[in-house]
Amino acid sequence: MENTNTKNRIFTIAVESSTWNNIGDAFYQNSIISQLRSIFTECDVVSFDGPFDRAFRPGKHEKFVFDSRYLVDADHYVFSGPIVGKTFKRRYAPLILEILRRGKTYSLLSVHATTDKAIMQEVRQFLEEHPPVAVHTRDHPSFEKLQGITPAEMDGICFAFFVDKMPHLPNLSLGKPYICSSYYRGYEPNFVNVSATATDLLSSGLELEWPKQLSQRQWRLMRFFEHRRASPDNVGPWKVVRPVHSFSPLPQLIFSKANSYISYNPFNFLAIYKYCAGVLTDRVHAGVAGLSFGKPVRVEQVDGRFKLFERVPVIHENGFMHLAPGALEPFHLELTDWLKSDFAAAVGVLPGKV
Repeated sequence: MENTNTKNRIFTIAVESSTWNNIGDAFYQNSIISQLRSIFTECDVVSFDGPFDRAFRPGKHEKFVFDSRYLVDADHYVFSGPIVGKTFKRRYAPLILEILRRGKTYSLLSVHATTDKAIMQEVRQFLEEHPPVAVHTRDHPSFEKLQGITPAEMDGICFAFFVDKMPHLPNLSLGKPYICSSYYRGYEPNFVNVSATATDLLSSGLELEWPKQLSQRQWRLMRFFEHRRASPDNVGPWKVVRPVHSFSPLPQLIFSKANSYISYNPFNFLAIYKYCAGVLTDRVHAGVAGLSFGKPVRVEQVDGRFKLFERVPVIHENGFMHLAPGALEPFHLELTDWLKSDFAAAVGVLPGKV
């Protein structure tokens, strides 16, 4: 099938990829770019900015923002991330209407839908009136809320589960094994009962000892004083590296603990997870990245986003989740088959051809 509108020129697919106030966005958005580039080799797969207010919170200075999203010229636009909720229409509807006015198409890939029924009713009505050509969800509850909007739909798993497929990650070596600890919704727990002779986290005996739990409102204040709490440099035989997924203009909210790590570069960030011995976190995408690279992960369930793990055949052992070798391959095959068939037909291109 050849799209006559693109004859004698390169068909361009633009993927939303920038709202890294939470670097987890970069994991699935760059994975989308990687997957599309590997399949649609004769297309130009590029990135474009996400909503500026989500990334940078301009507040009263919003009127001075230059929104480059409207300048991006592409044949098809891919929106991704946890966008189908209360801010969806404000952040995305005007751009979608402009894309459709130009006679172009858009899709929603690796998306999560809110549990608020009233909001979803309003968003779904907009999507039905101005439909995407394809929808891929990262968890089944989201699929149920968006099902039927377009014929090209897939009840899938998050694209972040395939970050191990991304090329060009740097090699890392600290000279000793390390684990990743990344907590956001409250205090980092104390890591206790770890055997000094442990060789892997699953059999290390590690337990989590939690400080007094706080409400989110209390935590927003107390996190400014987190630097006063002791943060161990090592746990058992492992060094502790602490990836910080959220940017803040206040350094004490980033570098409050020993070995804090943050980067705007998602490739560097993913390499931290690729070479660790395991992940301890309350951030779902830290856990997803760890599983993708074959690491044991312990993810605290704090909200509905934990459903990311429900369709994946995780093995639960000693409080950790891990995967059997090759466990994600059937899901990757299912995804690539869908991209090559339903998605390609909806967008108007064939794999390797335009």
